[in-house]
Amino acid sequence: MENEITPAGKIIAGLLLIILTAACIIVVVGYWPDRLPSPGSKLTLYSGKIFHVKLLDSNALAGLNNHRASGEKKTITIIDSVQRIDSASSPDTSTRSKIHRFRFRRIRTIDLNTLLLLLVAVGGFLGNMIHISTSLTTFIGAGQFKRSWILWYCVKPFTASALAITLYFAFRAGFLNYSSDASNINLFGVMTLAIMAGLFTDIATQKLKEIFHVAFRPKDDRPNKLNGTVVSVSEITPDKLDKTTENTILIKGGCLDQAGLIFKINSEPVKPELAQSTLVTIKYTVPATQAMAVSFKLEIFGRDGQLVQSKVFST
Repeated sequence: MENEITPAGKIIAGLLLIILTAACIIVVVGYWPDRLPSPGSKLTLYSGKIFHVKLLDSNALAGLNNHRASGEKKTITIIDSVQRIDSASSPDTSTRSKIHRFRFRRIRTIDLNTLLLLLVAVGGFLGNMIHISTSLTTFIGAGQFKRSWILWYCVKPFTASALAITLYFAFRAGFLNYSSDASNINLFGVMTLAIMAGLFTDIATQKLKEIFHVAFRPKDDRPNKLNGTVVSVSEITPDKLDKTTENTILIKGGCLDQAGLIFKINSEPVKPELAQSTLVTIKYTVPATQAMAVSFKLEIFGRDGQLVQSKVFST
């Protein structure tokens, strides 16, 4: 089996993986807050400048609101402790080194909840980039890469990001006994959850399914409902067909009574005499046009047209 990717395609794929992974890391580092609010605090606004995401205290917020309302361009001085100092004052030399000057009207702010959602989404994307990078390099190295998987590689990181947000909402909703107060959240734990959700999307999906079942305890009492949705075949008998008489073919399995199943023998459709969930009975007489055939192939196709099972009968 050969790789269905050109050398140029390998270079482009590698560059895209590096760029997207690096971009995720930069966003996480750039928007990592300097600290979380104290438990129960109503101060949840941060300065939104990348690499300078700092929690704003009450003095900074009051000055911000006043200057936004007045539209003044006056420069305000804020020290690292977020204590506001009038620009007309002259702080001593030891304090001056700790001061950052900026115009309040140019400050972009971001709320803690929005910041958490952003980090969780990027964390899920980053986790899945690790997964698809490993998968892509493994298949290319083994010479088994198929172009039909390109769409999967393109879409998967975005679905992983959405999955990370969904799992985060489940935690915040309290399904897993997690605090609903954003200021009480362990940011490192949340980011670990988001990255792991992106890295192991199947496991995260199963966990969400478990949460849904525990929360809602679904009970299906509908009459004549299907016991499952996946068609399975466990046994087909007999092994030989008699050309001189009618043959009874028994197919055992699960969900065999689903609408849309197609049964064919030597590419000719045949209609079951009996179709139950666990058993299908087909009465088959070898037609004269196939009297010289030495074998007969039974094929079972699902509703989507995919082959479910096949068996070759001898004569």
